Amino acid sequence: MAAAVGVFPMILSGSSLWSPMASVIAFGVTWSMVVALLTVPVLYIVIVKPKDVVKKNKYDDKNKGKTSGRPPIMAVIAILILLSPALTAQETSRRFTLDQIQEMAVQNNRSLKIKQMQVKEKEQKIKEDKVMLFPSVNVGSSYMYSESLPKLTVGKGAFGELPMQYILDDGSIQNVTVSLPNENTTYEMGKHNMFNTSVILYQPILQIPKINTGVNVSKTDLAISKEEQRKTTMQIKQAAEKLYYGLLILEKQKEEAELKKQAAGEKLNEAESAVSAGKATASAQLGLNASLADEEQNLLKINIQIDDYTADLKRLTGISDSVTFILDKPAVNDHMLLPVADSMSILALRENTDLKIANLTLANAKYAIKASKLSYIPDLGIFGGYSYQKGNSLFPENNTFIGREQIDVDVAKSYRRLSQYADLISVARKAVNYRKEELKVEADKQSSGLNNSSDYLTAKASLAKAEADLYAAQLNYRMAQTDLQILAGIY
Repeated sequence: MAAAVGVFPMILSGSSLWSPMASVIAFGVTWSMVVALLTVPVLYIVIVKPKDVVKKNKYDDKNKGKTSGRPPIMAVIAILILLSPALTAQETSRRFTLDQIQEMAVQNNRSLKIKQMQVKEKEQKIKEDKVMLFPSVNVGSSYMYSESLPKLTVGKGAFGELPMQYILDDGSIQNVTVSLPNENTTYEMGKHNMFNTSVILYQPILQIPKINTGVNVSKTDLAISKEEQRKTTMQIKQAAEKLYYGLLILEKQKEEAELKKQAAGEKLNEAESAVSAGKATASAQLGLNASLADEEQNLLKINIQIDDYTADLKRLTGISDSVTFILDKPAVNDHMLLPVADSMSILALRENTDLKIANLTLANAKYAIKASKLSYIPDLGIFGGYSYQKGNSLFPENNTFIGREQIDVDVAKSYRRLSQYADLISVARKAVNYRKEELKVEADKQSSGLNNSSDYLTAKASLAKAEADLYAAQLNYRMAQTDLQILAGIY
């Protein structure tokens, strides 16, 4: 049981790999415990009944007439066997809105995460370039041990002779010549242990314009990375929206195909009855069989498309394969306000990501040319420092030193498509309302026995088709709207 409970976090993680495997482990160790501790001993007692082990005692007479404890144990085992499938991993259903789908797609996209890391890299590059404007500090030290030291020998009288006068006790003066030095002298050049350390500060002066240009290049690279990140985000959101509406359309088309298949089956049954009654020929029945096969083929194609769209949406959003998602139906606005075309054109010229990237790339190239032109400036600056040495008697220990138009066309096209699809939504909504009225009439007729069930199913299929057309029109409107917003850089 400890092992079974220990893998519960893996089960709850929802991972397509670890969750099923952990479920198998949990069920396996739990069932092995039941088999080892309950099932095998009980079956051993029930089937084998060893007489040399089971002995009657003085309480056997008192226990006569009482029910044995074996049936309840076997009942518990049977219940555990029946409930064992509940321990396996089961699919969960979750409901998602369009905003949730888009948010999950943005959060789980790898290319967008790469763009985010590139933005962080550019931010650090700007900080690195700005550091070059400040004084740089260079700290160093060295140690050296000399096995043999050179010696300097100064001979007697090497620096000449110095005449001197001495006054004797009797008052007389004696002239004496003293050699410099007065004897041979040997000096060791330095010491065996020599240590040196220094600190140097350098402040660039003439290179400041070139450094500032490099900082501007890094800032432009950062702005380009941010715009590319925005562009990627908008593309991911649009792709998620296309899959979202595509699945809604396919669900309605599936509903339409199922109803048409059911209606074709009803018509085939009616034709078979008519043929058996001699009221129709077999050719009509063959045609209905072909129609039923066509509807089955169409339904199979739609199911394949739904599986493909579902897999693409799960891969885009990172939803686990064990999760069955239910998409909320978006609301259809009765009154759609179209944006002003001129304002969208102005906004597109100012906020369009492609146009921004192009302008930033141009600015980046200009900064690079400027930096190349500044390369002829000599590297002149002010530096100063301090050094300390110990071990060389010829040098001081402490030293301080100082030195010295395609956008307008795209907007107009997107705006024109937006107006056209808005009109299509109005027409599709009218068609849905008419189909609903038609379905109501057919339902009343069927309840009164005035028509066949195939007519009712046909009307219901027509309603599903009209709803699918409405979703398709709404998808086209949203795609035209998002294209216009992407051009304007506000999606």
